[in-house]
Amino acid sequence: MRKIGILLIFLTLLGLSWLYHGRTLKALQHYSAKEATRCATCHFNPTGGMARTQTGINYALNNHSFKEEAESQKPPLNFSLGDNLTLGSDMRFNYIYQDSLPVTTSTFFTMQGAIYLAAKLDPHLLLFYNNDFGYSNFPVGPQNRELWGMFRRLPFNSYLKVGRFKVPYGIRIDDHTSFVKDRLGFGNRSQDNGIEIGSTPATFFWHLSLTNGAGDPGVALDANRFKAVTSKAGFTIKNFGLGASFYYNRFVSSPKFDRVRAGLFGSFSWKDLVILSEVDWGRNDNFTPTRTEVLAFYSEAAYQVYKSVWLKATWDLWDPNTKIFSTGQKVKDDIVQRVTLGSDIFLYNLADVKLQYRFNIEKPKKSNNELVTQLYIFF
Repeated sequence: MRKIGILLIFLTLLGLSWLYHGRTLKALQHYSAKEATRCATCHFNPTGGMARTQTGINYALNNHSFKEEAESQKPPLNFSLGDNLTLGSDMRFNYIYQDSLPVTTSTFFTMQGAIYLAAKLDPHLLLFYNNDFGYSNFPVGPQNRELWGMFRRLPFNSYLKVGRFKVPYGIRIDDHTSFVKDRLGFGNRSQDNGIEIGSTPATFFWHLSLTNGAGDPGVALDANRFKAVTSKAGFTIKNFGLGASFYYNRFVSSPKFDRVRAGLFGSFSWKDLVILSEVDWGRNDNFTPTRTEVLAFYSEAAYQVYKSVWLKATWDLWDPNTKIFSTGQKVKDDIVQRVTLGSDIFLYNLADVKLQYRFNIEKPKKSNNELVTQLYIFF
């Protein structure tokens, strides 16, 4: 009865979202797929996410569209602190109710409280800073997630980045708990120290990084003489996008440990429908009989009901042991799947309310479905 009650509450909230159809934003992480453009069009970071350029802010204020509309012609907001310093932020406030036995979770928490500073020291030199005051696995206080300098606007729209950053792997989605992020090692705390080069000419993109492979911003120095190599390349054209990622990291431990990741990702858009998908294969090689393979899959479909309301459905799949090489056998009944139904309601140009109900499918069967609501404010 409790599970049915939670689902009825979610469906009621979802129904109310259909009634609200003001003129506000149009999409979420589908921007690149929807507009057939690279992420660097709207973000200082060539791989996307975090601080937005003035073009990105204008895009959000114009109902997430590059098309000019008469009623949207108003003085644009400007978050510059001077001619060469830009301020930005992402704030996410969550409420989660998990119907689990014997303990039921009901909690509010601040998932993200990021402050961005982008300093254009020269037309070809950018310094970027990201400090997060939201949720952290550290015992106390905020954490600096990214800090890097970048030589940009080099020939063929290429760049060189040096510092701490997220490695360029897979599609960028705002759910860091997704299996293609969290379980593969590219989740919320996957920033690493190193260098990255890349190029984003027109609709094509490629990125290559060499990092410590520590995967934890709290690690100051890396004792591992081997380094992690990450690469991503692809293209985005009208209605369609396709790309591939690769990651290799060797740890010097006892015994040695290799971690390999390889994946394909793509997008498809048609009028009010956007679909994103990613599939990843991985190998964890301990140089012992416990060498295993893993598989992760993510797919998301979003349909625009009104200019301010999107309906979304996602499917996550995680297989932690597709094969154990010591026996050559496949492990059964360890696959975990999640199906999430929800909506995004854009109350204002820079404010989004997310409503989601997540069905967790696993063996043995558990009572752990989740109701998730989030207020997302950004600039």
